[in-house]
Amino acid sequence: MSDERPNVLPIIGDVKGFFEVFLPGLFLLLHLALLFYCLPFGPAAHFLSWLLSSGLGAAAIIGLPLGYVLGLALRLGRTSFADRMSVPLARRWTALKRMHESAAAWLQRQDETQSNFLELLSDENLPYPLLMMARVARLLPPEALRFYKTVWLSRVEVENNGSQMLRPEIGLFRFNFLKTLVASVDEQAAKNMFTAEMMVRHSAHMCAALLIAALTMFASSLAIAFALWKQCVPSIATWGLLGVLILGGFLESIILFVGLLPNLRLLRVSEAELVFTCCFRNRNALEKLIKYGKLDGERTNSRSPRILGRPTR
Repeated sequence: MSDERPNVLPIIGDVKGFFEVFLPGLFLLLHLALLFYCLPFGPAAHFLSWLLSSGLGAAAIIGLPLGYVLGLALRLGRTSFADRMSVPLARRWTALKRMHESAAAWLQRQDETQSNFLELLSDENLPYPLLMMARVARLLPPEALRFYKTVWLSRVEVENNGSQMLRPEIGLFRFNFLKTLVASVDEQAAKNMFTAEMMVRHSAHMCAALLIAALTMFASSLAIAFALWKQCVPSIATWGLLGVLILGGFLESIILFVGLLPNLRLLRVSEAELVFTCCFRNRNALEKLIKYGKLDGERTNSRSPRILGRPTR
């Protein structure tokens, strides 16, 4: 899944548009409406009261486009922020800690000149070249590691003071390039990668929406507390609304920091593993596409055929 802003946005009518754009936006809109409702002053609260009293039709005419716009704003944002937030939690509560420790131990055996592999693993972005390299080498057949080094990565080592230092690298552009090529030759792989990407994006956008929603719930509770302070005889209903808002804010915070965020990095790692598996399964077709530009083996007009920037021998 790319962190770059997408060139083509999903429409609201399809499944991807509903889960990636509209649903997080509508969830956020309801919380903003609750905040405006709880404000004791300002034209926004009066406008919201009028809108709700006008019926569901008027609310839908204004609410649906606003929900889509809010969801679109979340969709255009990067997912790397939520991914980085998930690492400290995931390394304490999920299998990511064991995954990082075993990967760091393998990497340390390959390059004893470095001792900060755990920090490097935590700072990695999609598609996590260090973590993936260790997992491919430890858990998959040797052919998978050869494919990973020669085709998947743009480089394996870098020169540092005259010596070679292990630092695998693959950028998002290369990752999406390989992913698009495989999707063009394997329909089932395209469906699987599409489903994984949609799931990760939906989870990341819901994390952002939940964070804003929890802050909105606490802000609404402050507004109600201010109204209670101004009232001479507070009503039982107002006290009940205050308790519901505080409880709702805590529940959303628990869902965010215990349920979603700790598992987001693991979800993105599984997406990277799926894309690599699809590329490896279609490696022959993939290398033909890269080398010749087509699957029939006829070379296109080029003076020196190259595979991903490396001259063929």
